[in-house]
Amino acid sequence: MSDYAIAVPAVTNKAAKQFSEACFKLSPFEIEKVITDNGSEIKGEFDSLLSDAHITHLWTYLSTPKMNAVCERFSRTIQEQFVDYHEELLFTDLATFNEPLAD
Repeated sequence: MSDYAIAVPAVTNKAAKQFSEACFKLSPFEIEKVITDNGSEIKGEFDSLLSDAHITHLWTYLSTPKMNAVCERFSRTIQEQFVDYHEELLFTDLATFNEPLAD
């Protein structure tokens, strides 16, 4: 389904940091900027990771999904074409859920 999506156990600061570290390793190019919403999972460890890596962190305005339309559409597509059909694995076996998601 995607090289750019994985499921994480919870939307936490630690999960955001781990996901970002994986993205940095897998990216075929140097990441210079990251744009996120203003969720609390983006504060702390994740923000420190970006700062330490000299990556500019940009935020969208509150309640403005159009500012990040590509990401919002990507999330919706994954939900509609994958998650809705494999939801039971999401709650019972996250590793198995991620295998076909990455294909």
